[in-house]
Amino acid sequence: MIFLRTTTLFVLVFLVSTCITYPRIKNPESALETKNQGIAVFGLFVYDPEEKSIESSQKGAIYIPDQLEYFVVSKVNNKDKTVSMGEFVNRNPLVIKKGLKRFKYTNSVNLAPWFLVRTYNPEIKYALRRLTYRESCGRNCGRENDFQIPPYFSQKNLPISSPARKIHFMGLFMLNKIILKDGGFFRINEESGYFIEDGIPVLAKQNNRSMNKHFFGEEEQTLKGAEIHFLKKFIKNQEEGHWAEAAKTRLKALGVTLPESGAKKSP
Repeated sequence: MIFLRTTTLFVLVFLVSTCITYPRIKNPESALETKNQGIAVFGLFVYDPEEKSIESSQKGAIYIPDQLEYFVVSKVNNKDKTVSMGEFVNRNPLVIKKGLKRFKYTNSVNLAPWFLVRTYNPEIKYALRRLTYRESCGRNCGRENDFQIPPYFSQKNLPISSPARKIHFMGLFMLNKIILKDGGFFRINEESGYFIEDGIPVLAKQNNRSMNKHFFGEEEQTLKGAEIHFLKKFIKNQEEGHWAEAAKTRLKALGVTLPESGAKKSP
């Protein structure tokens, strides 16, 4: 009986291991791509100032999105506050199996709480069109939230782009949520039109240990500390290849040197 249970557990672990797919950003595949491409990365959370935190009795709950959807900013009309949207396509994802692991190389990756977009040209701008996240609605209760983000305000307040050949750390941002009488869910500053804000002051005020761990790890709770924490996580996830080396170069520029390891090539 014990043997049967052990065997069953081993089979389950094996099946789970072979089913897990690890997301990675695609590396450039030509000299032209190497010349033009970059990575835009940002941290993001939803903040509900009226909801109580699970970890404390104080008001203010923080939620990390599960998924983001993007669009290409084709044309902006500031007078009418409208934007023409092109489709963001994850072109030709590449799946590679190494041992029991599967790695999926794509043009956008969710390394929550960090979100990455591989940009094809510094002149092309992207923006958020939709996000989903799960919030607590009581003991053993969770509620899925799915929000369409106003495209004009999205591209104005969080334009996603990167210089060529760079990993561009855009910052750590917050969507400030309240329930409005008109049925909207995000607070919009009427004077500026901004609803995407700097998230670091709220994280400092809330001092939520688990969230601080997510965004800063063991680093100082500053924008620089957040970038260092992200780069270390990115290198560990990416392991090898063009973008892993670019991340190491950026870390060195920030005064951080990782232990030397054998360089390898990847797709």
